[in-house]
Amino acid sequence: MQFDVQPLVEVDLHVTNRCSLRCTHCCFESGTLAMEEMTVAEMQKLLDELSCLGIREVHITGGEPLVRNSILAILDSATNRGFHVRLQTNGVHLNPKLVQTLKQSGVNSIMISVDGYGVDHETIRGVGTFRRTMDGVACAKAGGLFVRVNSVVHRDNMAGMLRLLEETCGMRVDVHSFFYYTPHGRGVHTTLKEVPGPIWLAFLESLKHHWTKIGVPVGTQVVAEQAFVAQNAWNPMLHGCKIASPDYAQIMCDGRVVPCTMFIVTPYSLGNVRQHSLEEVWSSQEHWKTFESIRTAGHGDSAAFEPTGCWAYLAGQNRPAARDPRWQIAQGTVPICPIVKCNVILGTTGPSTEDVISRSANRSEGPSGKS
Repeated sequence: MQFDVQPLVEVDLHVTNRCSLRCTHCCFESGTLAMEEMTVAEMQKLLDELSCLGIREVHITGGEPLVRNSILAILDSATNRGFHVRLQTNGVHLNPKLVQTLKQSGVNSIMISVDGYGVDHETIRGVGTFRRTMDGVACAKAGGLFVRVNSVVHRDNMAGMLRLLEETCGMRVDVHSFFYYTPHGRGVHTTLKEVPGPIWLAFLESLKHHWTKIGVPVGTQVVAEQAFVAQNAWNPMLHGCKIASPDYAQIMCDGRVVPCTMFIVTPYSLGNVRQHSLEEVWSSQEHWKTFESIRTAGHGDSAAFEPTGCWAYLAGQNRPAARDPRWQIAQGTVPICPIVKCNVILGTTGPSTEDVISRSANRSEGPSGKS
């Protein structure tokens, strides 16, 4: 079977794996896992190719992009080529002067990670980081950037997420998105606990009810990874693996290309843009054979048609492919592709954050993003 490879729509460009923090759940193992970095000239060449391929959305990510000395040159290179650029950061380096520099460089939006309220955040990201991060959110908002706060939710921090939502709504952030915690990268070695399916779906409902009390006048959009659906509601066209028909790539700072974040710290990739053009790496069925062999291991061709959960969830942990164990834990819910996003307020789902935000009446679309 061949993958139905689609033209690339969106790219996450990982510019460094260095980081000023050591978050316990980091799927990149940033700050501890060393990665060679493409030079600015190599990045510029890659951006030229992205432009020729018709890509308009580039997310600059890391590690922590702001620790790279040449980050402003990279951002300028991206914005000068007409890309819609979103910077993803831990927020602790932001100040009014830097925010204005980012805005003047043409950065359209910023995504800042806040993984819980107060001590919940600091348990993951370090003592003293919560207020520094929230100060960064405030700076970005005051500086006129489109601000998205992103929170990774696990069993130990989910109770404080409603209080965090109150604070972000009070700061009038544009979007607050909630990601389901999966143990990849450094997260494999933590004691953080995944949320069972029924509890996750109840959490999404609690976000909706809480927002109706505190968020309506503000207009902050609330988006989450759908993560699970009821077993009898599973639909292969809506909830099946998106790698079967991919249009998104993560390009690592060392040049490796992966079609899903589950594979970023595994031996698996489609190839390297320092050795081949991105078009060649992306379009060659030969390069996709490894992913097809992983996908069908233990499932056969039925993997695309049965509610087996997320096969990449296991591959990303270098575990033998089998039915996603969260299905057993979830008791009547099926884990689905993490790309599927839910507009918590409207209850609509789609293949990206942009898609579910744009369904909200009387609001500009804002930045896009599968992540």
